[in-house]
Amino acid sequence: MDTFKLYSSGDIVRDTGLLYFYRLLREINEQNQSILQPKLALNYLEFQLPTEEEFDLEAALFNQIINVELYQTFIQDLSAEKIDPVLINEWKQSSLGELRTNLLKAKIPTKQIDKIMKKSETIYFPYLRNSGKFGANAQSVQNFHRNLKTFIQLFFSRLQGESKEREFYGEGRVCGICHLEHAGVYDITHKYAADIVESLPEKQRIYRTDSKYLYTFQGSQNNTFSNYADYQQDSAICFSCEFFNLFFLLYIKKEKAKYLVSCQNLVHMEFLQRKIRMKQDIYYQQSFYYQVAKSTKSARIRLYQVATDPNKGLLLKLEDAIEFDDLLKQIKLMDFVDSFSFPEEQKNVSDLKQLIKRFILNKNNEMAYQYLLGNLINREANIMAYNWSIVVKFIEEVMKEGENYVGKV
Repeated sequence: MDTFKLYSSGDIVRDTGLLYFYRLLREINEQNQSILQPKLALNYLEFQLPTEEEFDLEAALFNQIINVELYQTFIQDLSAEKIDPVLINEWKQSSLGELRTNLLKAKIPTKQIDKIMKKSETIYFPYLRNSGKFGANAQSVQNFHRNLKTFIQLFFSRLQGESKEREFYGEGRVCGICHLEHAGVYDITHKYAADIVESLPEKQRIYRTDSKYLYTFQGSQNNTFSNYADYQQDSAICFSCEFFNLFFLLYIKKEKAKYLVSCQNLVHMEFLQRKIRMKQDIYYQQSFYYQVAKSTKSARIRLYQVATDPNKGLLLKLEDAIEFDDLLKQIKLMDFVDSFSFPEEQKNVSDLKQLIKRFILNKNNEMAYQYLLGNLINREANIMAYNWSIVVKFIEEVMKEGENYVGKV
């Protein structure tokens, strides 16, 4: 039994996929007497790879993806059929073979059951529906499954340094994501066996070209990609990075992630990605900041927004890069706003708090201070004294930055 390490690349897509792969390894490990022993470290994922006689990890991973992950994403999408969310959560713990029984028990109309069961026969990878390997353009679910099995086998054979697969798929440019492996010249396909590719006429060979079907793009790519998001050049994305991109897509789909967070420590990043549900609302953003502050001392935390483009698939846009010291100060100042007791006659207190917090996030502490000062007056003397203490604490925290509030109170 060999031990392998998969290192962080610093790329948000690959590292998020690596962390989701870690999650699946843990689930498989728990079901199989801890044979894999996956461990997450500062900058790598470590696990034990048993021999095929000891345990067939390739088959277990394929089963986990098809019968658990993709099935659960399908059930999750049944919310569009206006089915009770409680039932959907219950069905996620069942299997595809139990789906019709579950629908009948829930007294779903017969026509709707037939519609859902027909859809269940064509479950493909999320966001890759038109992919020729893992989507409907594979021409059948059977072809998709065959390609996925081949892909998993290819990943582990390359991980173990086997040269046979490199001979079949060729060795092209160095990967532009991990900068370690070489991209293949030819791609995986169900149309012919990989070992005969060199004997085929050139027009019949499936050459590997980079597109949204291989890797998720960051930022706007309007000038680089055609409507099908294809590079007109040889691939610069290796099979391993494409492998982790699949797990990234599963994470986005299952967690319904609208934001992603990245930092320099995989352990901290895993905690943040797994535990925190990112929302645009500043109240939740403040709650997230608390978790960041408690869990990491990384100098900079990067926040990405997830968007969907009809041609380019998922896009990631860097929204914020938060310095740790600034983060802590913002947390404290926003806490003071939450603690402040606004007058009873003040309408929409929640909206007012949100406004003041936006000033703080935009580093306009002077305006935040003025709003607090303008709401000091209160009919009860003890509350007014309490508010004064909050304002003083606010000033003390801000003055650590060198801002001068002397004479303003």
